[in-house]
Amino acid sequence: MNRGRVVLFNYERATYNVVKYLIELGHKKISILTGYKETEISKMCLRGYRRALEEEGIEVKQEFIKNGYYSYEDGYKLTEELLEMKEKPTAIICGDDFMGIGAIDSIEKNGMKCPDDISVISFGDFPIAKHTSPSLTTVKIPWEKMGRYLIEMLIDFIRNGEKHKNITIEGEIIERESVKRIF
Repeated sequence: MNRGRVVLFNYERATYNVVKYLIELGHKKISILTGYKETEISKMCLRGYRRALEEEGIEVKQEFIKNGYYSYEDGYKLTEELLEMKEKPTAIICGDDFMGIGAIDSIEKNGMKCPDDISVISFGDFPIAKHTSPSLTTVKIPWEKMGRYLIEMLIDFIRNGEKHKNITIEGEIIERESVKRIF
């Protein structure tokens, strides 16, 4: 039984929505770069990723799923692995903006263009995302809203002693330049 207060970002739904968004833009070969595969966030992302592809009748290709750490270096390295494959993705979903920036740099340094050859979308909407070239399409995680809920929950706990309250927060896709329609 959960005895604490939890404010969660709905990574599963957000990833599901990102995959659906990319499919609407014509992408069918979609890769995902997540954090360490045993973390709950990575598991949620993969559930949303798989569900969206399966609903659209698109094969889930295990080689398009890469795990690492939320860092520029892993975004770069994991994208390099994708670029070495015979069948390359047309879009890459990155677990956070730093991975996304690494993915874009890897694409560009391998003689390809983002988004002309491969689109990139990530999670976070950190301030750096709008200053990359191309600017990074990302899912905004509402950190301030989550913080406000935590403060409200703490105040409620102090006043009323309430212990069993969980809140799930949704994100929104912030469209910039790193994702392209391909049909």
